[in-house]
Order: sequence, then C-alpha cells, then structure tokens
Amino acid sequence: MATRLVRGRDFNTGDQANSPWGVVVNEAFARQHYPGEEAIGKRLTFRFYNNDGERPREVVGVVADTPQYRGETKAEPIVYALYRQQLVRQRASLESQRMRMSFVLRTIGDPKTLAASVRAAVARVDPVVPVTQVRTVDSYLSAQLQGERFFATLFGIFAAVALGIGVIGIYGVTAHTVSDRYREFGIRRALGAGTRNVLGLVVRRSLVILLLGVALGVGASLVLTRFLENFLWGVRRSDPAIFVAIATILVVTGLVACLVPGSRAARIDPLVALRHY
Repeated sequence: MATRLVRGRDFNTGDQANSPWGVVVNEAFARQHYPGEEAIGKRLTFRFYNNDGERPREVVGVVADTPQYRGETKAEPIVYALYRQQLVRQRASLESQRMRMSFVLRTIGDPKTLAASVRAAVARVDPVVPVTQVRTVDSYLSAQLQGERFFATLFGIFAAVALGIGVIGIYGVTAHTVSDRYREFGIRRALGAGTRNVLGLVVRRSLVILLLGVALGVGASLVLTRFLENFLWGVRRSDPAIFVAIATILVVTGLVACLVPGSRAARIDPLVALRHY
C-alpha cells in the first residue's frame, strides 16, 4: 500500500510464528500510547479474551498515518500485525472475523482482468478456500461514500427545486410590478426614455431586492450550515468560495428571471399604454 516507514523496520522473512512476535504501529498510535517516548521496543498484548493465549508483541516499526476510509480527517491509531503471527484456533465469532484475510495486489493495467488468475492461484494452494468480493481499491473507497452520495443527491434536488421556485417567484413579482407601472413606463417612453433606460430601471430595482435577499440568505446559511457539517467532506462549512459561487448563481438566475418582464416593459408602446389607462 506504499505506506511510508518513519522509523524502525518493516516486517521481513525473519518474522515467523516461532520467532518473537512484532508489530508495526502508525504515528497516531505512538502519540496516543507513548507520548514523549520512543515507541520502538515497547511491548503490547492484544486482549480479545481473558487468558486467550496471546503472546506479547514488540513494536518494531512506526509508519506514517494513512487514512483508512475516504473522507477521514483525523488519523486513528492502528496496529499492523503479521497473519503468520496469529493464533490459529478460532474460539468465538470475534476471533473468527479476525482470521478473515484480504489480499491487496498492486497491478499494471486493468486490475479486474486479474480476478481469474487470483482465484486460480488461491485454488492451487487450497481449492476449498473461496475467493469473494474481488474489487478495485477505487470501488471499495467509492462504496464508503454511498451514504454521503445519497445525501448530496437529495440536498442537490432540494436545492434545484428551491432555485426553481425562487426564479419563478422573482419572475412573478417582477412581472406584477411591471404590470402595475405600465402607465408610468408608457409616460417615460413618451417623454423620450429609450429601451435601455426602461430596462435598466426594472433591472436595478430587482437587483436591489436580489442583493438584499442573497445577503440575508448567506447570513442565515452561515448559522445553519453547522448542522450539515457531518455531511461535508473536503470543504469547510464556511468555505468562502462556495458561498461566493452560490451567491453568484442566485444573482445571475434572478437577473435572468427579471429580463423577460423587463424586456416587455422596455418595448411598451406609449400610445397603447396611455390609451389603456
């Protein structure tokens, strides 16, 4: 897995079942259990059950912290032990789970093409042992994000619906405002106001309301996003780039919603408007 060795040594062929048992720990384990001390040479014993026959193990190496799960931000203490330095008897379900073995193979090319070769290699050693769950590391890590991906999709749908409702609302309010000011716009056109002047009048008024709404929304979001912090990965809940991007999207979509009634107001025929009112 290309985990970097910080100090001490890695496992080697001299580590056998009848030799002194050794373990390699990560830096998080060394910091937690041996603060201010050198972890190399310390001894520890796994206690799955009382008097289960586990032998003391010596820490022979320390490796760099490596996330065990995608999205993990804080390294957890980890102990690496050799499979051949394990008790072979299985006395309970916990120990049975401990005896399950997974192999990680570094490949060249598409790793999925090696599935048949792996099964054949295991069968040559022991044809009774089944080989299950053959998958790539990418697919394994991707499966860990199923819950986060579901919530992201769900929140994305809610956000899209909210954005659509907001655009429809802005369009409706702006269209109603233009309708109420129909005669005013007609008089302005009759007095020489051009299409750009009337359109700018509508857009500027709508822009003020949009910016006020975005400011209130961003302020509320800064308070409420703390409840979503557990669903975020790779971004901070107060990431400025995210808030700037969202505010820009809202303003742009709001302005687009204002353009249709604004364009209608800019094309008002002064004679028709004055005659109608």
